[in-house]
Amino acid sequence: MVDLRLDYYTYKVVRFLHQVWIYIRNMMVWSFPVTTKYESKWTMFDCAGISTDVQSPTFTENDTIAIETVTRTRPDGRQDERCAIRYRDKEREHYSPEDLFRHCPPPWFVIYCDDLDMTDELAPFVCQGNNITKEFLNTIVLNKDWTYMHPQTFEETNFPSEGIVIKHA
Repeated sequence: MVDLRLDYYTYKVVRFLHQVWIYIRNMMVWSFPVTTKYESKWTMFDCAGISTDVQSPTFTENDTIAIETVTRTRPDGRQDERCAIRYRDKEREHYSPEDLFRHCPPPWFVIYCDDLDMTDELAPFVCQGNNITKEFLNTIVLNKDWTYMHPQTFEETNFPSEGIVIKHA
């Protein structure tokens, strides 16, 4: 019969030393300041889908949709982009740039515009609190047929006229 006590104790010592190393490594990593830069840009869309870059989200008579594009630059140089949507006649809850980058599952598995896959183009708009409506989708591609595949049932249905509100999981 083989004596396994030596192997068990060796395993415990190695595991303890590994935990000490993780603790020391985390203390060294977190001691350095980690800053993430956020930059935002506003774009206004009127009824015809014409966009204008503006400094503040003040709606004029023709403007119906305002989109705030927030770019996050990580310390390693990678950039991510998220977009918050505001409508002239609907209130949106207050959010911070960090809120836009929280993970939200998309309300569709795939979204199509006349059988063209638009899932990647709409990925920056999958943020908590965004209401994706046909009016908004028509600013991307004018007057097309939008369908989506439901993520749980995998049924392909027409995009609802009232829109889909993105919610946190």
